Amino acid sequence: MLIYRLFTSTELVIPFSQAFIYISMISGFMLFRRLKYALITTFLFTLYWGFVLNKDAFVSKLGEAQFALYIYGVCGFVVLVLTIYSFFFNE
Repeated sequence: MLIYRLFTSTELVIPFSQAFIYISMISGFMLFRRLKYALITTFLFTLYWGFVLNKDAFVSKLGEAQFALYIYGVCGFVVLVLTIYSFFFNE
């Protein structure tokens, strides 16, 4: 229940310029059927917006959650490496 209240009571800040760049990139990748690039772009923007840009909001809500933030970052890095690794193989 704590997690539910955390996500429903937290407001995240996303700059309009970054949202515009994100939407433009995703639209271009989807138009040209570059789905892997669209996926990695979505992942990177989500990781940046959630982990880097709004880290203070989560730390203030959760208290000292440094361990959880490090796990989030490490898991994000692992997914990024696996995604880049998958680019080298054809479907």
